[in-house]
Amino acid sequence: MGTRSSFVSREPVRITVEGDSEQWIDIKPMLNVGDRNGLYDVLLKMEAFGGSRELVSIVKFGAYLQALGEAYIVDWSLKGEDGQPVPFDRKLIATLDPDDPLVDKVFTEVLQRSPFAHLKRSGSIS
Repeated sequence: MGTRSSFVSREPVRITVEGDSEQWIDIKPMLNVGDRNGLYDVLLKMEAFGGSRELVSIVKFGAYLQALGEAYIVDWSLKGEDGQPVPFDRKLIATLDPDDPLVDKVFTEVLQRSPFAHLKRSGSIS
């Protein structure tokens, strides 16, 4: 019987699109506990307004999607408009073209691996 690790693998998953092996984006295979908890903090915020004791939930889905990309994407081999390589920089994730086939494929994959993906698969949300 093999040994099972209680830690998340650090070996990235390489995402490419057919016909373009030069450009790729590496993502984490899954998030660790710290990454996941950080995403929950970005998604949902509880605040009291006007001195009231009543708490209001604020869902920040756009910020969550951005944080999801930043949590999963770990490296890339992408080119800029001038055709030159653009070194990986987490800050540049926000500037990626959502209509680019590789970027679209990566975010589709990331959403399928996200902490809330199991809700969709189980039928809890439609």
